[in-house]
Amino acid sequence: MRVAKIKLFDIENGFGVGNSIFVQGCPHHCKGCFNESTWDFFGGDEWTKEMEDKLIEDCSPWYIQRLSVLGGEPVCQQNLDDVTDLVVRFKEEYPEKEVWLYTGGCIDEVPDKLLNFCDYIVDGRFIEELRDLTLEFRGSSNQIVWKNQKIIEPGKTRCLYLFCEDIKH
Repeated sequence: MRVAKIKLFDIENGFGVGNSIFVQGCPHHCKGCFNESTWDFFGGDEWTKEMEDKLIEDCSPWYIQRLSVLGGEPVCQQNLDDVTDLVVRFKEEYPEKEVWLYTGGCIDEVPDKLLNFCDYIVDGRFIEELRDLTLEFRGSSNQIVWKNQKIIEPGKTRCLYLFCEDIKH
């Protein structure tokens, strides 16, 4: 995986104050994308264990409420394994904090191993003709913010995805 940037003290990509990682590489190339510089799979910096350790450490203060993973495309094959490892580690170390995952694909394309550790998933390609500046946490009206609620049953965990029409926390 390659990383375009890490944004600390981010107040834009989820509820409250969080840290965000923008992965490098996106196959979607949405017209009007706000982050076109992340499309190139060879741009940015190589993701390292040291970068992961630093990001996890930077999420430790009590006022950091979440980790947001954006791109580029976090769920594409080139990024998926490292994104999954990062999200799993984050939730193991900070189970009370949230993970926000942004994908230009559909929620059904997010593997369960990753999905089970995400609290919010924003899915759908950005469509410039549907751009709406009044929407929270998304750029066009076709995109959906999903809240992941886990239902624990004896012997298994099942995830229920709810559309957040009113995304008040």
